Order: sequence, then structure tokens, then C-alpha cells
Amino acid sequence: MTDRSGTNDSKDDAARPVILVVDDDESIVELILATLRSAPHRIVTASDGAEAVQIAREVHPAVILLDVAMPGISGFETCQRLKADPTTRDAFIVMLTARSQPEDRARAIEVGANGYISKPFRPSELLATIGKQLGW
Repeated sequence: MTDRSGTNDSKDDAARPVILVVDDDESIVELILATLRSAPHRIVTASDGAEAVQIAREVHPAVILLDVAMPGISGFETCQRLKADPTTRDAFIVMLTARSQPEDRARAIEVGANGYISKPFRPSELLATIGKQLGW
């Protein structure tokens, strides 16, 4: 688990909602981090689905941004596991992926995703989706 929130004050971190970013492409992770830099939250990253499930059980994220195509288990399978787990099922999961076919969107809904954003994404779209969920 990598905490990418850029603060060393653990007391403040505990009060901030957690956003878990799951993507194996570091350039996408960096773009997401740059987009979310000024929002009031703590960002934690994972590079694959198995790591994401483990981290989500530990930090109970409010929002999970989840890539579909990753090594190991897919984002769809990861989403399904997260929604089946009582400790993580309430997380708001947004699939963030290069796949933009209608069947991919349908599959995301089928496995429990709450949102779907196609790459390349507009930062404003990502902020609006997360902000609406977190109330900022």
C-alpha cells in the first residue's frame, strides 16, 4: 500500500475520507493524483486487484477508482470481490478504463460498480464524480 496524500499528520489523515486508486500504469496514477491534489481526502494506491482488496479491507475507502485491465485479477473481478465483502461493500467504486464499449459498461454495472469513466478522462469529470459522492 502506498499512501500518496502528501501529509505526515496521521491525526488529520484519520479524519479524511480515503480514496483508493487502483491502476498498474504509474502515469495514470500520477494523473489522478495531480487531479485530486487539492481535494480534502487521503489517497492510497494499489497496482493490482489482489492488493486493492487487501488494502480496502484495511483502510475502508469511501471511493475506489478501479482500472479494468490489470495483471492478476481483472478490475471486474476485483469489483465483484469488494462488493461481496461486508467490510468493503459500501465503497463507491468507479471503473476508470480505456474500455468504452457498451458491454464493458454493462459488465461494470453487473459486478456492482457505481460509476464508469472512460480513459482518456477529463479531470473535471473525475472531480465531479468523486466530489458528488464525498460531498465536496
